[in-house]
Amino acid sequence: MKSRKELTLTSHSTNRQLRLLTELSEKFTHLIADTDTLRQECFKLRYKVYCEENEWLQKENSYGLLKIEKDIYDNHSAHGLLIHKQTGLFAGTVRIILNKTTTSSNMLPIYLLCKKNKLTLPDLVPIENIGEVSRFCIPKSYRNIILRYENQTTKNYRHISHSVSDIMTINLIKLLLNLAKENNILQWVAEMTPSLIIHLEKLGIYFDKVGHLINYYGMRQICYKKLDELIIKINIERPDIWNLISKNS
Repeated sequence: MKSRKELTLTSHSTNRQLRLLTELSEKFTHLIADTDTLRQECFKLRYKVYCEENEWLQKENSYGLLKIEKDIYDNHSAHGLLIHKQTGLFAGTVRIILNKTTTSSNMLPIYLLCKKNKLTLPDLVPIENIGEVSRFCIPKSYRNIILRYENQTTKNYRHISHSVSDIMTINLIKLLLNLAKENNILQWVAEMTPSLIIHLEKLGIYFDKVGHLINYYGMRQICYKKLDELIIKINIERPDIWNLISKNS
């Protein structure tokens, strides 16, 4: 059993962490990439992550000379950008692939992936209200630029690295919820790395998992979640995180 002094220190540490997350959250904003110019910024970020930092899509990407990454699903996707206010840096991006048909799920690539691996994703809402979360990415080089900036300006806190990573992830989730609302999406489906799942769950953001890990540009887990259930779970597990997500949404 912890002593009163240990509990007090833990409480103070938690309060400091919450103040830091709140302060950092104010330094980011996001926008829906609804113009060609803004979508190009999304594609540039994706190129850095998927073709330069990891080389996952370098061979199959047809736009390498332009330093962008695009695919056939971008024309029926909703895109968004994460922005660091102080530097003006486009720091992250994500998209939701939209299914505009009421008769087939084949417009969402994850269903083809499931078929190949003999997995079945539950459709908990009408097909047209299901969106595939994809290209959830933050370039490491940009995160490091922001981290160096915040280390210089946020002098009252130590060990800021994890907090910067957390708040950028939280703001991408906030962006995803706004994209979902704009497009009447009620259920997300996604294939995720185990490390991203662990990071999200640490923040109280839980997805339901389907089957075993599959080999798809490395090991991936097929996931899904109804958004009303996702929101309720965050509120129960981490009301502090939900306050950050819901603020100014």
